[in-house]
Amino acid sequence: MRDQKTLAPDRNRTRIRPTTLWFGVLGGVTAWLVHLTVAWGVLELSCISPADGPWVDNRGGSPGTAAWTAVLIGTVAPWLIAAAALVTCLLLHLRRRRLAADEALDVLADERVGFLLVLGALLDVFALLAITGGIVGMLTLEACG
Repeated sequence: MRDQKTLAPDRNRTRIRPTTLWFGVLGGVTAWLVHLTVAWGVLELSCISPADGPWVDNRGGSPGTAAWTAVLIGTVAPWLIAAAALVTCLLLHLRRRRLAADEALDVLADERVGFLLVLGALLDVFALLAITGGIVGMLTLEACG
């Protein structure tokens, strides 16, 4: 029979880390919030600038290059983070199934982690759709109309 000292490294190596789990659950929603504040905020604020000038990004009632660059960065980076959170949920689901097969998790922890992973995957998919819909709206609707 193996003693506790030899079991501890295996259990720590194969367990699901809480920070990784929470990134999978909340990463997409947080990325969507960043997209809303950065991309939409910059686009709207660039339209209400009081005057033209070298430091003002309002050129004839439309957002300038700096504003569109911020919108692009504020869309692509959150989309990639939301996609990474979705992949994290899927990989953690596979790890959870492997741990459940090895009986390394107790039943209550397995059910909680499973629920969080399903919830996280759904939230991440919705965040990806919202970010994609947001950029489609920004590109098709008139910015400063």
